[in-house]
Amino acid sequence: MRLAGVLLIGMLAAGPAPAATPPKSVAAAPAPIPLLSSWTPAQMKALAQGMGLTVVQDAKLDNGDPVLAVRSVNGAAFVIQGAACDAAARCRGATLMAFVTYDTPLKAQEALKRLDFAAVQVRADEPKVLTLSRYIVFDGGVHRDNLRANVELFLAVVEQARGLM
Repeated sequence: MRLAGVLLIGMLAAGPAPAATPPKSVAAAPAPIPLLSSWTPAQMKALAQGMGLTVVQDAKLDNGDPVLAVRSVNGAAFVIQGAACDAAARCRGATLMAFVTYDTPLKAQEALKRLDFAAVQVRADEPKVLTLSRYIVFDGGVHRDNLRANVELFLAVVEQARGLM
């Protein structure tokens, strides 16, 4: 025990260890990508087009909220509708929604059973039509890559639903 104390005192008396020399060239870290705490129709339109989707309509609902109708290369159509929007059409939420129509009510019911996902709500609002929806909350901010992943996930489920037609 006495030896340990002597060693500790010797280390403290020697002073702090010399600081490491920083590398001569340190690359600056890239600036962080800002999170989206809301979105505008122009931002959502640019995202959709950047994903290879065609924007077939850019409109406003009766309450002034923006809505974009888009179509994938495979023909899957859905809308991106603003939610919790202000007067300048900046929205703190987005609803992705698609309607898939089947030949018969039985086909729609069978598809409803197979489309059981936590990420996308699927309902049979009409006998031959399934409504698919996903809500995205922007509170606290959403990274652009995450927003894109949300749209890609929704589109994949819509295309799966269309494959059951």
